[in-house]
Amino acid sequence: TIDDWYKQIISDFEYAEQNLSDTRDDVYEGRATATSSAAQAMLCRTYLYMKDNAKTIAYANKLDGKYSLESTTITNLTNPAASSEVIFFIAMNISDNPNTNNALGQHYGKDARADITVNSDYLNLFSNTDKRKTDVVVQKGGNWYCNKYQNGTKDWAPIIRYAEILLNKAEALVKSSNTVDAGAVSLLNQVHGRSDSGVTYSTSDFANAQALLDEILKERRRELAFEG
Repeated sequence: TIDDWYKQIISDFEYAEQNLSDTRDDVYEGRATATSSAAQAMLCRTYLYMKDNAKTIAYANKLDGKYSLESTTITNLTNPAASSEVIFFIAMNISDNPNTNNALGQHYGKDARADITVNSDYLNLFSNTDKRKTDVVVQKGGNWYCNKYQNGTKDWAPIIRYAEILLNKAEALVKSSNTVDAGAVSLLNQVHGRSDSGVTYSTSDFANAQALLDEILKERRRELAFEG
C-alpha cells in the first residue's frame, strides 16, 4: 500500500540519518555523496508530501545553519561542489553516459539535443525585476530554453538544495496554522528576494492563508523548475 511505501522510505532515510557522516573530507564529497544532512533534507520533503507539517518543520529546522542561500540567483549548476546551497546532487562529467542520469543538460539546454523548450506560461510567472526571467531562461532560434545547464552533460543532476527546504517549511507553517503566517512570509521573501529585490511580500499582501499558500507554490515553480 501507499502507507507501506512511506513507512519504508522513512525507515531508509532515518537509518541514513543515524548512520551516515554529516561531513566529508572535502566540499566535493560533501555535496556529491549522501550525508546525514541529505537524509534529513529528504525526510523534510517526504513529510511534506505526507502532509505531516510538524515533522516537515522539524526537519527543516535541523538543516538551519548548515546551509544557506547563495547571494545571487542560481543561474546555472556548473559548480555545485562550492555552493553553500547544495545539499545533494549527483556528480556528472563528460565521461558519464549522456543518455541516462545526466541527460538534463542535453534535453533542457539550448545546445546539443535541445529537446525541451520553455512554455510561455513559465515566463509569465516572473516580474520584470526578477533576475531569473533573464538568467534561468535563454532564447535561441525563436524558442526559450532552460539556462541552468550551461555545460550540458558535465552539469550535475540536482536532487535537493536549501531553497526547497525553506519553501517546504513555509508551506508547512501556513498549512499547520491556516493563517497568513509571518514566518512563512519571511521564508518566501528569502527565496524570492535574492532574485527579485524589486518585490518584498508582507502579511498584508495576502487576504488569507490560501492566497499565501498559492504564492509559495508559485515560488516553487519559479525557483525549482528544470531540476531533477
